[in-house]
Amino acid sequence: MNVTLVLHILGALLIFLAGALLFPVGFSVWYHDGALAALLEACMVSLLMGLFLIYITRGSRSKREPAIRDGFAIVTFGWLVFALFGAIP
Repeated sequence: MNVTLVLHILGALLIFLAGALLFPVGFSVWYHDGALAALLEACMVSLLMGLFLIYITRGSRSKREPAIRDGFAIVTFGWLVFALFGAIP
């Protein structure tokens, strides 16, 4: 299994999650519901962790295509990462 490829893609998924968490931030600002700080914290934690994963795997990305095992790892860990980081707020 190509661990650096899996970590790199998980970092990109975390950055996507941070962008998706901006939608509830907009609703929180619009409705003044008091969850703004928690949502921004979750967004920043997701963004920083995603950038960190991409940073540590930037120079070691392989040129080979992901194998089936890599795909299973990306999907499995992607669901876990989305559940863990989505539960922060």
